[in-house]
Amino acid sequence: MSFVVFCLVVISVPLAISSYLTDAMDPQEVSLDILKGTVLLQERGAKFEVNAAGQSGGDSKSIRISEGDSFRTVEGSQAVLWLFDGSNVLLWPDTAITVEQLRLTKYNSNRAAIHLRQQTGHARLEVAPPGTKSRHLEVVTPEAAIVLREGSFSIGRGKDMTEMVTRQGSSTVTGANRSVELLQHERTEVRFGSKPLDPLPATRNLIRNGDFNDRLDVWQLADRSEPVDEPIPAAATLETQDGRTVLGFRREGAKKHWEKYIFQPIEKDITDFNSVKLSFELKLANQSLSGGGVLGSEYPLLIRLKYRDVYNSEVTFVRGFYYQNEDRNPTLYGQEMARNEWQSVEIDLFDPEGRLTPRPAFLLWLEVAASGHSYESYVTNIRLIAE
Repeated sequence: MSFVVFCLVVISVPLAISSYLTDAMDPQEVSLDILKGTVLLQERGAKFEVNAAGQSGGDSKSIRISEGDSFRTVEGSQAVLWLFDGSNVLLWPDTAITVEQLRLTKYNSNRAAIHLRQQTGHARLEVAPPGTKSRHLEVVTPEAAIVLREGSFSIGRGKDMTEMVTRQGSSTVTGANRSVELLQHERTEVRFGSKPLDPLPATRNLIRNGDFNDRLDVWQLADRSEPVDEPIPAAATLETQDGRTVLGFRREGAKKHWEKYIFQPIEKDITDFNSVKLSFELKLANQSLSGGGVLGSEYPLLIRLKYRDVYNSEVTFVRGFYYQNEDRNPTLYGQEMARNEWQSVEIDLFDPEGRLTPRPAFLLWLEVAASGHSYESYVTNIRLIAE
């Protein structure tokens, strides 16, 4: 019996030592760089948040982060978390992250484990090639658990909903006991307590009901006019042309200004998109004023896009469309089009040669209008495609 025990000891002790040397994991530290604004830090076990910049020492804006620490950006601030495996996490304003696990095998390069919790906000993750035989990198939100492999990803967490986008590489998104695999240029949405949607294209249309298939749902219809004794209002009506629904603006026999417009709020940060393009189809049938009118501001069809640029200044981009300018009125914001023909227009919001400089960062709202004295114009298929 003692010989058997001796043999078991001789065998099991080296195995236990080997297993320990293979599997033992040490906690790691990572660094958080403050790019701009204020970042709040709550270290593990602390009761209150503090200004993270005060924890860096000296004039440095780089803070050491350990397991259990939480931090969040506030309005107007941005930070980047540098992980020990070469990956990084870029945080947009109003984003909260808790570092739950940062582990690396102690005696070899077998395994790495990184576990983050994103409570709110928007983050872009650039996941480096693994430097260990295996790596588990996971981000958890209140709605989903997301496993990331090498690639580029965006995770947005809003009100009771998580949106996950895979730009490059692949990821697994799990919610309510269902998992979906996202490949390059795919995204999904997970609402609280629900399963992830099947993979969708990463591109999305930021304008709702731009084809008017749901009438004027989500659009607000309104007027701007001069005070006159006997006003001649403009009309905006939905009708079918060439098998599709279009919105027509009409005003006849008028000698004073009147503007009819539709309005839709957007309220979308677009700084994490690589491309944003506004497009629509229009037809110009009549205009009594030449060009853009005497002041260059009255067109039979025009669009206004209100946004905040990268310096947080509010800007209104205006583009008007006309087919004749017999009186040679100013058309600084105008574009000449053919008459009585459906034509497509596309405006690249990120075009460095375009007029939207500095670059838009946050889209506020869109207006589509007809303005002037007498006019007739049509519009449909309004899209704001972001990727």
